[in-house]
Formats: sequence, structure tokens, C-alpha cells
Amino acid sequence: MKISEVGFRVVYKSFAVFPIGDFEESVKDYLGVEDANCMLTYGYIDVEQGLTLEVIALGKQKGDSAVFFDSCDDRRFFIRAGAVINEEFVAIGNGIEEFKERYSDKIDIIAYYDAEDDVEITRTWNKIDKIRHPEFPDDVLVGIMKEGLQPEGCWVRIKELNEGKIMGTLLNEPTQDFGCHEGDLIPFKLFEKKDGSIAAASYFK
Repeated sequence: MKISEVGFRVVYKSFAVFPIGDFEESVKDYLGVEDANCMLTYGYIDVEQGLTLEVIALGKQKGDSAVFFDSCDDRRFFIRAGAVINEEFVAIGNGIEEFKERYSDKIDIIAYYDAEDDVEITRTWNKIDKIRHPEFPDDVLVGIMKEGLQPEGCWVRIKELNEGKIMGTLLNEPTQDFGCHEGDLIPFKLFEKKDGSIAAASYFK
């Protein structure tokens, strides 16, 4: 499977195995590098940098099974998802709790990137996956609307939920004068289109 095909949720707060590929130099100081041919990663979201994969340990994969080495306390290497978005990987299903216990020191460090509860809730919304940025799951495409102007699609980064509305930071400057600007916190709502798909819109007077 590939992230570009299955989306971010398969690797988010979960383990996945990627081939070492072009990252051999970057993991040269990890334990077991002489025998390794794969990397055990753990996915998280760095809000500013997007979906990210922390390399927890190296492993030796043969057929459908793999053996993983210990992690390195004094080494960190992470991969932005965009660099491997079209790479084949194997998701870890069975044994995930065992991995979390074995590599708890690494996972505890990554917990720094945990989002506020409102944002975490929206990350579970499958219905908006079609309007998410493929590498920045908190960024959604929102139609900015105002009477007399053409609707304009802009990227908005989800920040919180507020009385039935989603609040987010406008990430790019609209080309028309909607009365909002890049960096503003704006409200938007979801609605269902005639074809059944979900879209997002923010209305300004």
C-alpha cells in the first residue's frame, strides 16, 4: 500500500515498515544497519511540517516477516511523508501494543506533537478526507464566499470547533477582497454537494 492511496490515517499514531532505500546514509548510525533492509517508523503530525514518520528502529525483512533491532537513544531521524508518499509500505496491525511498549521512550518524545482535543477529533473525520491536503491533514480546501465576488478556494488549517463551526487559520492571501487575510482565524462549515461529496465554505458579508 501507499500513503497516496490509503491516506494518512493508516500511519498516524501507528507503526509502518518502509524500505531503507535512499535513506541508508541518514540511518547509518542506527543499531543493526549492517544487516538492515527496512525501517520501522511511527507516524505523527507536525502541524507546521505536515505528516511525519519517525524512524524508530531498523529491521531485517524477509518475506512476510521482519525482525527489528533496538532503537538508539541518542539518534533521531524523521521523514516528511511527502518524500515517501508514493512508496510501498507495510502497516503494522498485530503487535502494535508490543511495539509501543518496546519503543516507549521514542513514542513518549513524539507525544510532544499531540494536538488539542478539537483538532484530534477532526482528524477522525473520514468525510473530509477528499478536501484535506495529502501531506498536511489539518489543512483543508475551503471556498471563501462573499456576495458580488467569485468563490475562491483557499487552504485553511483547522484550529478548533466552536458552536457548530470549524475555526481555522487562513494559509494564503485571497486574490479578491473578502475582508479576510492570510493568517486570520476564520469560521467555516461543511456541506454536502449534489453528488454527495463534502465541501467546506466560509461566508463573509
